[in-house]
Amino acid sequence: MTITYLDPEFSDLKPEQIERNNQENKELQENMAGATLAPREYQYEIFKKAVTENTIAVLDTGAGKTLIAVMLIKHMLAMKREKLQKNSNYRRKMTIFLVDRVHLVFQQASVIRANCDAQVKELCGDMNVDVWSADTWAEIWNNNDICVLTAQIFIDNLRSGYLTLDQVNLMIFDECHHASKGHPFNLIMIEFYHHIYDNPVNQGLDKPNIFGMTASPIHTSTKKALESISTLETSLQSLVYTAKSSQELASAVQKPFEIELFYSMSVINDVPPSPVHAAKDYIRPERYQRSKLTTRIENEINQVPGFKQCLSAIIYISNNLGPWCSDRLWKFILYKANTNGLFTPTLYTPEQKLSKEDRQLLQKAYGLCSITDTDTAEPDLTDETQFTPKARVLVNCLKDILANDANKQDFCGIIFVERRHTAVAIKILIESLSVFKKDIRCDVLIGHGTGSGGDLQMKYTKQNEVIAKFRAGELNLLIATSVAEEGLDIQACNYVIRFDLFKTVIAYIQSRGRARRKDSKYILMLNRRNLKDVRLLDDVMATEEKMKNYCRMLPKDRNLALMFDDESAEYIKQGLSNKYLQGAFCIESTGALLTRSNAISLIYHYCSTLPSDNFCNFRPVYQYEYLTYDGLSLEEIEALDLPPITPTNITGKPGIFGCTLTLPINARIQQFRAYDRDKDDVKARVSLQACVALYKAGDIDSHLVPKSKTQRRVLMNIEQEKDENGKLVGSRGREALYKKKKPSFWQGGDIDSNEKHARLGPYWVSLIGIDSSVQQQQQVPPYIPMCLITKQPLPPIPSITLYNNKIPFQVRITSQPEPLSFNKQNQVDDLIEYTFCFLKCITNKSLSCAKNNIEYFIAPLIVSNTSSSPQSTQQQAAKIDWAEVAKTIADKYLPVDLHSNGVPDTILIDASDQKKRQYFVQSVRHDMTPLSSVPDSVTTSNGQTKKLREHGYATFKEYYENQEFISKEITDMSQPLIQVCRVPKNQSFRQVRGSSMLKKRDQEPESVVHWFVPELCYQYPISASVYQTLQLVPDIMTHIDAVLLLHDAKKSLGLSNKMKDRYMLEAFTASSAGLDKDYQRLEFLGDSVLKFITSTYVFVTLPISNEFELTESRMRMISNNALFKSAIQLGLYEYICSQNLPHRFFRPPNFCKDDSAEMIKSLTYHKLSDKTLADVVESTLGASYLSCLDDKKKGVEALNEALHTAQRLLVPIQKMEQWSDFQTIYRNERDSKQLKMATYDPLFDQRIDAKKVSHILGYEFQNEALIAEALTHASVTNSSVPCYQRLEFLGDAVLDFCVTNYLFEKYHTAPPGILHDLRKSSVNNDILSVLCIQLELHVHIRHFSMAFPSAVERFQELVVANHDEKGEYWLNFNPPKVLSDVIESLIGAVFVDAGFDLDPVKSLFDRLLKPLLDDHISMETIQQHPLGKLKCMVQKFGCTQCETRNVYSKTLDQCCVVFIHGQAFSSGSGVNTREARKEAATKACQRIQDNPDEFIAKCTCL
Repeated sequence: MTITYLDPEFSDLKPEQIERNNQENKELQENMAGATLAPREYQYEIFKKAVTENTIAVLDTGAGKTLIAVMLIKHMLAMKREKLQKNSNYRRKMTIFLVDRVHLVFQQASVIRANCDAQVKELCGDMNVDVWSADTWAEIWNNNDICVLTAQIFIDNLRSGYLTLDQVNLMIFDECHHASKGHPFNLIMIEFYHHIYDNPVNQGLDKPNIFGMTASPIHTSTKKALESISTLETSLQSLVYTAKSSQELASAVQKPFEIELFYSMSVINDVPPSPVHAAKDYIRPERYQRSKLTTRIENEINQVPGFKQCLSAIIYISNNLGPWCSDRLWKFILYKANTNGLFTPTLYTPEQKLSKEDRQLLQKAYGLCSITDTDTAEPDLTDETQFTPKARVLVNCLKDILANDANKQDFCGIIFVERRHTAVAIKILIESLSVFKKDIRCDVLIGHGTGSGGDLQMKYTKQNEVIAKFRAGELNLLIATSVAEEGLDIQACNYVIRFDLFKTVIAYIQSRGRARRKDSKYILMLNRRNLKDVRLLDDVMATEEKMKNYCRMLPKDRNLALMFDDESAEYIKQGLSNKYLQGAFCIESTGALLTRSNAISLIYHYCSTLPSDNFCNFRPVYQYEYLTYDGLSLEEIEALDLPPITPTNITGKPGIFGCTLTLPINARIQQFRAYDRDKDDVKARVSLQACVALYKAGDIDSHLVPKSKTQRRVLMNIEQEKDENGKLVGSRGREALYKKKKPSFWQGGDIDSNEKHARLGPYWVSLIGIDSSVQQQQQVPPYIPMCLITKQPLPPIPSITLYNNKIPFQVRITSQPEPLSFNKQNQVDDLIEYTFCFLKCITNKSLSCAKNNIEYFIAPLIVSNTSSSPQSTQQQAAKIDWAEVAKTIADKYLPVDLHSNGVPDTILIDASDQKKRQYFVQSVRHDMTPLSSVPDSVTTSNGQTKKLREHGYATFKEYYENQEFISKEITDMSQPLIQVCRVPKNQSFRQVRGSSMLKKRDQEPESVVHWFVPELCYQYPISASVYQTLQLVPDIMTHIDAVLLLHDAKKSLGLSNKMKDRYMLEAFTASSAGLDKDYQRLEFLGDSVLKFITSTYVFVTLPISNEFELTESRMRMISNNALFKSAIQLGLYEYICSQNLPHRFFRPPNFCKDDSAEMIKSLTYHKLSDKTLADVVESTLGASYLSCLDDKKKGVEALNEALHTAQRLLVPIQKMEQWSDFQTIYRNERDSKQLKMATYDPLFDQRIDAKKVSHILGYEFQNEALIAEALTHASVTNSSVPCYQRLEFLGDAVLDFCVTNYLFEKYHTAPPGILHDLRKSSVNNDILSVLCIQLELHVHIRHFSMAFPSAVERFQELVVANHDEKGEYWLNFNPPKVLSDVIESLIGAVFVDAGFDLDPVKSLFDRLLKPLLDDHISMETIQQHPLGKLKCMVQKFGCTQCETRNVYSKTLDQCCVVFIHGQAFSSGSGVNTREARKEAATKACQRIQDNPDEFIAKCTCL
């Protein structure tokens, strides 16, 4: 099967394009194009009024109220621009267009955008606005002219202080009749507009204009129409206006014929109660006996959370449409229920986690619904056991419309229903009837839904799609809830059917307004036996008529409020203020406002943001008590601090309600108490009191955002800082050029630099010895020892590992103790000239340097055959091979003398080769002469069969005779031939290079040279053995430079001398250098060391902070962003080894050449990613810890060294000098905050068996309260000890550190990618939960969760049944996280109880977890993550430019693309980004395995 490694959509994608593409594609794509509108006279008439005063425009649906708003917006924009021209310092203001429903946001914004030249922004809750920061909001308010948004978002911003009314010039209220009671429209006016501008002190302030739009100013069916209009005017501080030109208005809005369509069936109360307030003993009346399908489904899933609400919906549909419809609705309710559940989590209904059994039951129940699919028979509407009269009347009505209407091809209608389930059920019914298949194309238009079980929901994007299809004619019938009544800009219909009767005047007017075509019909379905509905219709019609009469009789100034006295309006305002603003708390720094109306929801929101898991149901608990005045004295009543008595808070018999508010166990303050005269009022009052207290305690910020939520956002944003190019600071994708530093060791120079001759001494000699093992393996000339001569003593240099064709060998630098001085100046001069010569040999360039500035010499030595032991300095100086030095300086190409013993140690050049390629001598072949026949092929050293260059010629003599560039002829036909092999090109010996990783340019040519004629070649002036060693010099000196540079780094950073050079060298070697050892293993260790140190530090210094706060504090210390900035401040980039430059780039100190700009750049700078710099901080920490850990008894010393190093690396750890200081600081911090150590009270708390737990752990606790705390789950409401979350935070870091040490020691050669995978397998929820079950610690956990015991039982059964299995048998068991949390919290408890001594924890780890890891976790058994596998694979190829990026796709799900050197290499998609990344990495690994040459060609690292 052919694998598509890369989706064609991403074939030309570049990494730098992703950010822009994602941003563009994530913009909301709206199908609704706003039309350009032209005003009518009556619209212009109302517009003129709105310019001069606050106005409420009362016009029928379809009369063009939005256009008046657009005209007003354009007027305000013109005024603003005029003011800006006159005064450049004028503070720009914006227009706020408020809507009640989400789908109206985009519709109205589209219309405004089509008619205004302005910056328009849409805002709705589905944009995840709850997590936006103050900076994000400020950018929105400052950079847009008009914002169209839901009222709740606007009031939330006002309350949070992100926005103030003085930034607004116009507020438009769409469907403004909602401005009553606790609706956000009304609260905006009460809490802010009236509160600010009715204050005499603020009379001079510039108020925002107000424009309201509605089809009816009466929101309810009340008969007090005049009072309702007056209240609306007072609330919005506006005057009601309607059109004078009734004739033009009538022509603009066609009124439908109203038809009453009766049916008859018994009246039952089948409206289901709210899922939150449902009475347990409520029995729903049922019109029909439950169907077999409903009964079977009930038997299967009656215990699944949310089922009761589903059943209520099914019974409701059965009562109103019949069992046939309710049976088919089950399939829609249960669709994807096995993955999503029956409950949608909301603020008041937390997420219900499905068990494995629940999922299986729901899947089985969904399968039962297939019985309805097999029933293909046409539904029989006459069957009274399956369909209600109401359903039959609806179907017959549609049939009549299609049968009798001459224009049925133009049929366009809406059926209005009360509930979403009804809409779906009617759609199912219509689509099942063959009579409608040809003429009706229908769909539902419903709202967002709630959290009730089995509720049906429609996102606003789907709503917009349906509306667009309806407008385009693809659909001609909508079955809609009230979502289609108000404001939607959909085409006029010729039929509107009210399947369910309206409840208010506005619903009647709005739904009727949808039938605006000529001769359209508005059909009301009425139950003859429901007298209540019949009376409602009469009342609504009468109320509408009254409202019209009142509007016709309006005086010239149209002010209904003038019909009352001025005190009446003030009375209305005062009553609203008393109700909603009593006790309001304003935060001066931001202007945020805490009121009774937002306090309750804020308390619920605060609880929901506290750290929790699936077994916590965090919500406030309100407990009430009722007091009478009879039993209280006057002093006691005064002590209750009751509010003043007003008509609004006296609703029944006089009395006092007390309310105790209890917050979850991990809230900073847990209990509050308040009193009031009404139950609802006391709940609001105690909630407000709690909010104020939490704000003062710092748990709610100045923008009314719970700190826990802010911390979550902070945790996400800590690593999200971007530079001016949009790249993440601290990431691997952000790179920069940094200047490299040269070792200060080479900057000594001579005392007198003006001397003409270099000094004779003193010099210090270091011998360069080559591992003898490589000498034996070589088939070419051996490496000859040489010496390094420096102007000052060379510090000890760790042995150097080099590679020759993947074979490692050691180079040792042995410094001689005594200095050396030369006797003759010519000796020094010869060494200087020799230096220039060998550099030209290596770099193929003539370098220059002042003689006195040459920092070191390299000299060949005469090999002693008697002894290889070190000799005295003077003896070694005498052993310098001056003959070799002289030969090299002479630079003469001499003929070959076969009689000389030195022929095997010679490099030859063929006279016919213009490029003067060099060859080693392998042997003298006396069995071959120039007249010998040319063989067909030869076998090279790597086993390949190659043709000879002489292929095609009969003899070697014939070949040479045909070479035009040779000036010499062969005279001796009997001379033997010399077998040669090509001298390898300059290559790095520091890399492991296999043939599979060679570039094409490095691979052998198709034909080879294997024999030379001695007479036609000459000798290179450097001996072969010397040449071999000289080829190593660049790598040797680069290594020495790196060690010398790290000595400078130690001094600059103030690091201890305990840091071993070999570890520090490894820590400062980036993977881009391509060496056998780089920082990645040490970074793996250092990452854990850093996490351990900082976790302990924040735990002891922040004794009252919760888990989120501790995590945030730690993240600020150890994030890649923070570590990168520390690395920059310390200048670590100067010391990092990141390059493995070709030999032609080699330049000893002070040597130079007229190099190209590109070469100078490579020599002076190196490119490092931010992540590399951050990683080096961690690897340095790992190196410091490891340097002291060679002796296992020095664990505390190693921690002290790591602590010191962390401080030197600018990790913000203060007050610490040694590890033992943690205990002292812990006590001091608790004392400073007056915190007493928690005491376990067995009489108050659930009992625990402390001795049993101590026995299991093998540790005797000094403080038993720590055991209780470690075993206390957050679901416990009241406890003498805190929940385990703080200890779990600490224990997680301690355990991670223990496991990392264990893995680092056990797998001492494993690559870092494997180590990371091993750690993931060793420390996770699965394995720790297994350990908890094995130790039987789960029975000691304190909790108040009904679901937890059954979840543990299911997991325990799986563990017991599979405990004999090998490897990670526990994967996919889905254990409750509480089990692993308790293991970590107990480890944290041991660590704290031991005074932060790690030894007891290590002992516990060795006894309890290590055996489990030894038995089940190994390199062979772990399931390696594809990303880790990919990382290891590209590292083996020496590639450092591999990255994965999440990408937006129009056609696929979540997507990810793997890039190799900026080129898209593979892609993957999945239901989430995690799955997409796994698939992309898997494909990349497969592509590399299938086509390694293709990968090698793309990679330019080698």
